[in-house]
Amino acid sequence: MKTNLQFNYVQVVIFTLLFIASNGLFSQVNYSGCFSISGLNASSAIGRLDTASGSYSFASGHLSRAKSTNSVAIGSNNVSWSPSSITIGSFLQATNVNHSAVAPIAIGSYNTSSGDYAITFGTNLSATATKAIAIGCGYNDPAESRLINNQPYTLMIGFGSIYPTLFVSRSLEYNKTGCIGIGNIVAPVAKLHLKADAGEAATIYVQPNSWSSGSNAMLQIGNPSHGIIGSYNNGLEFKTQRYYIFNDGNVGIGTVSPAYKFHVDLTASEFFIDNVNNTMTLQMKSYGYYPALQLGDWERNSWKMQYNYSADALEFKYNTNDASVYFNDDGSVGIGSRSTHGYKLAVLGKILTDEVMVLDPVDWYDNVFEDSYVLIGIDELNNYIKANRHLPGIPTTEEVMENGFGLAQMNGLLLQKVEELTLYIIDQEARIKALEEKIEMNQPQSIEK
Repeated sequence: MKTNLQFNYVQVVIFTLLFIASNGLFSQVNYSGCFSISGLNASSAIGRLDTASGSYSFASGHLSRAKSTNSVAIGSNNVSWSPSSITIGSFLQATNVNHSAVAPIAIGSYNTSSGDYAITFGTNLSATATKAIAIGCGYNDPAESRLINNQPYTLMIGFGSIYPTLFVSRSLEYNKTGCIGIGNIVAPVAKLHLKADAGEAATIYVQPNSWSSGSNAMLQIGNPSHGIIGSYNNGLEFKTQRYYIFNDGNVGIGTVSPAYKFHVDLTASEFFIDNVNNTMTLQMKSYGYYPALQLGDWERNSWKMQYNYSADALEFKYNTNDASVYFNDDGSVGIGSRSTHGYKLAVLGKILTDEVMVLDPVDWYDNVFEDSYVLIGIDELNNYIKANRHLPGIPTTEEVMENGFGLAQMNGLLLQKVEELTLYIIDQEARIKALEEKIEMNQPQSIEK
C-alpha cells in the first residue's frame, strides 16, 4: 500500500510539471532556501500567470494574485490584496479600496469580502462590514444584483435574490445572544422577526410529520402550559395557566357598556343573527334550564343545539322533532338514541359506509390449524346440531336477538367454522383416496394371453 501511494504522488508531480511545461510557466516560485525571482520573503506561486507579490503569500491556479502579507489566492482570476486575506474559487476579491482590510475571506465565485474578517461563501456575494458573513448566492453577477451584508458582526443567508432569507444580528454583550430575522429584515426587533415580501402573507406554518389522528402542532409561549395547539382530534386549542386577556378594549353584544372583554347580554333570553330577508338565522334562546342555539328559521325549518339539563347532555334536533344526535356527559355519542348502552357511539337505524375497520380484535382463530387443536368428530357434530340447531360456539337466535353480536367476534367465529370445514374436507378427501386405493387393489387382475 505504501509503494502505491508513493507512486501516485510521483504521478501527480510529473503530471503537474508536464502541464506547466505545455502551457508555459509564467508564475513565480520563491520560498526560503530556494531561488527567489522577486526577492520576496517566502512567497510562492504555481499555475499559470499567477502572482504572489506579498511576503509569505501564495498564489495558485490561473491569473490569481496574492498581493499582501500572508495572503492566499487559489483558483482563477482571484485577488487577495489585504493582509492575511484568502480567496478560493474564481473571480473573487478579498480587499477594500485602500487594501487595508484585515483577513477577509472569499470562497466561491464572483464574491467580494472587503470588511475586516469578513467572509463570503457562495456566489455573487459581498461582505463589506467588519466580521460580516454572507452565505448563499445573489441574483446575478453585477454588483447591484449581489446579496450584500453591510452589517458588522452579523450573518446573512440568501439564495437567488438581493435580499436575505435569514439574518442573524449581533449580540450586544458577550453573555447575550442576537436576534433572527426571516425575510428582508436586517434590524430584527425581536428574538424572531418575520417579514413577508410584497404581496405575500406573513405566515408561520407549524406542520407535524403527518396530519392524522393524534397529531398536534403547537406554539408554546412562556412555558409549555401556555400556547396554541392545532389538534387533528380536537381542532384549535388554547392553553393558559391563568386568563385569556384582550388588552385593547372590550367586545359587547346586547350592551353598550361591556364589562368584560367579550360580553353578551341575554336579558331577553335571546341572541339573534339573521340575513336581510330573515331566511337564515342564528339564535340563542334559553328555556329555563335548557339553553339552545338554533340555525335556520326559528319558527319553521331549523337545526337546534340544546343542552338538556336533566340528562346532562348536548342534543341536536331538526325542527321540533326529538333530538337526532346526543352528546352525553360520559363522552359517548348517540344518533337517534340518547342511550349508547355503554358504547362510545350508538346508532339507532341503518349505517351506510364504505368500510369498517376493526383494530385490535380480542381473538382470532388461526389456531384451528395447530396440531394441538381438537376437532370434534363428524358424528359428534351431527348430534350437536340435531340437539341445538346451531353450530358449536355460535350464539343462538335468542342470544343474538337479545344482545346483538359484535362484528369482530362474529367474523372470527365464522372464520373458525370455515377453517374447521376445511379440515373436514381435507380429512374426507384422504378417506376417499384410501377407499379408492382399496377398491383398486381388490379389483380382479386381467390375464394377458
